[in-house]
Amino acid sequence: MGRDKYHFAALQEPWIGPGDSGRETRANPWWTAVYPIGYKTAGVKSRAVTLVNRSLSTNAWSQLHIACTDVVGVELRGEFGTLRVINIYNDGAHDESLEAVWEYLRTPEARR
Repeated sequence: MGRDKYHFAALQEPWIGPGDSGRETRANPWWTAVYPIGYKTAGVKSRAVTLVNRSLSTNAWSQLHIACTDVVGVELRGEFGTLRVINIYNDGAHDESLEAVWEYLRTPEARR
């Protein structure tokens, strides 16, 4: 992926390396990898990772607080308003990721 073509990339079941935690993927220097909230303490590999282009100021975006290790949410703010990108890995055996997004959408953070 070129550094000038995309602002976000939503990955599903990314390659997970054997690094220190064994739960992280690789991103080239043009991307910041955003993992689900709590994935390190949950002891599971991330099945959803969102890459944010480093050309976007860190003052212009933030991670959404969605309590599920299969969901990554990112909010981008600018003159255009607010854009929220939610990357959902939906395990076919249950609806936990969808329920977590539904719970997030009911929070004051989601309604601002």
